[in-house]
Amino acid sequence: MSSTHQDDNLMAHDYDGIREYDNPTPGWWHAIFIVCVLFAGAYLLFFHLSPYGWTIFDQQDATAKRINDKAQAILKATYGSLTPDQDNLVRLSGNTNALAAGKAIFEGRCAACHMPDGRGLVGPNLTDDFAKNYKMPGDIYKVVSGGVPGTAMVAWEPLLGRDDVVLAASYVISLRGAHPANPKAPEGEPLPEWPKPAGE
Repeated sequence: MSSTHQDDNLMAHDYDGIREYDNPTPGWWHAIFIVCVLFAGAYLLFFHLSPYGWTIFDQQDATAKRINDKAQAILKATYGSLTPDQDNLVRLSGNTNALAAGKAIFEGRCAACHMPDGRGLVGPNLTDDFAKNYKMPGDIYKVVSGGVPGTAMVAWEPLLGRDDVVLAASYVISLRGAHPANPKAPEGEPLPEWPKPAGE
């Protein structure tokens, strides 16, 4: 570019001997700016003002729902129903998969007070025919779920969720009649005979 052409583009003002050229913004820059403004308007209308918009949080919720649905399907296929009604708890107490899962939960959360084999330590012996806070298998779920006020037995359902509490309670039901070494002395009242799983 010739110096004459350059001089023609010089701005008239002068700051301490410094002058600048009048170089207009290129057309492609203006085009990008206009596209961005139009995109921002369309984005605002669709994602914030229309009923069809969605956000990353909606995607996260949808993904979490898919994962939860898949997990529930796996649980159902593995254990059947995990409802806390007494008939189902008794059924699960004879289910090999449910007992394995319940045992893992019991040993991780309950063994500190009841010992891994259920013979009792701070908490009562769970293997004998006596109990202080329950009479029937369905009561065990209520004790594990809601705890026992005034004792070291906390409410586990807020911490574990209902499914894990159902599995843990079913495992506790299965412990009755076991004969661990050095069990804690019986506490509470004698228990009635418990119902058998359906079909037995």
